[in-house]
Amino acid sequence: MASFFAESQNWYASPLGEMLAEQQKRRIEPMLSHIFGYHIIQIYGDQDYLTSARIKNKLLIDETDRGALLQPALLAHADALPVQADSVDAVVLPHTLEISAQPHQVLREVERILIPEGQVIIMGFNPWGLVGLRRLVSWRSRFFPWCAAFYPVSRVTDWLTLLGFDVTRVDRYFFVAPLQRSAVVSQRKWVDPLGHRVWPFFSGAYMLMAKKRVSTLTPIRPRWEARLMANEVTEVRMRKER
Repeated sequence: MASFFAESQNWYASPLGEMLAEQQKRRIEPMLSHIFGYHIIQIYGDQDYLTSARIKNKLLIDETDRGALLQPALLAHADALPVQADSVDAVVLPHTLEISAQPHQVLREVERILIPEGQVIIMGFNPWGLVGLRRLVSWRSRFFPWCAAFYPVSRVTDWLTLLGFDVTRVDRYFFVAPLQRSAVVSQRKWVDPLGHRVWPFFSGAYMLMAKKRVSTLTPIRPRWEARLMANEVTEVRMRKER
C-alpha cells in the first residue's frame, strides 16, 4: 500500500495530475460553501480539499503518513473508521472508493458516522471517458490511476440510494486526453468548456454530492393502549345495538 501511495503522489506531481487537482479544488469550493456544522472529514487523498470549508473542525484520515505533502491527523482504514456514529457533518472522498478493496463498506461507514442530513462529496474517474479508455490499455499497470477501479456515476448513485442518500448534485469535468504532454495539457482552456457543453457524459472525472436522508419513525402504540381502544370500540357498538 505504501508503494501505491508513492505512485499516486508522483502522478499528482505530473502536469496532468496537477491539472486534475486544480480542477477538483475549484469545483469543490461551491459545494463546501453550502455545508455548515461542526466536523468535516476527508478520507484519503494526496491533496487537501478542506481548505475552503466553512466548518472549523477539519480532520484528515489516511492509512499512511504522506510526509510533508499531507499530514493525516488520524491513521485508520476507510472501511473501519474509529469515529462515533452520527457525529460528522460532512465527508469528502477524493477517489477513495476506487482504491478501496471494499467500497461498499466504506460507504456504509460514511453513512454510519454522518448525522441526519449530513453530506458526502465523492470524486471519481469516469470509466466511459478518455481516462477510462486509457485505463483499458493499462489495466494491469501498478501506477495510479490506472491501477484503481473506476465506477460510473450510475453505480455510485445506486449504492448511495440503497444506503438512504439522496444525490443532490453531479459535476463532470476533466475532458482533456490523459497524456503527459505539454501540448495536450495546454488544450485545457478550450477542451474542458467545450466538453462540458457538448459531451458531458464522456468526462474524465466527476464529483458527486449526496445527503443522508432523515429516517421517519412511525409511532407504535403500546399493546395496552391498543386493547383499551378496542374495548372502547366494542362498548360503542353495544350501545348502538341497544
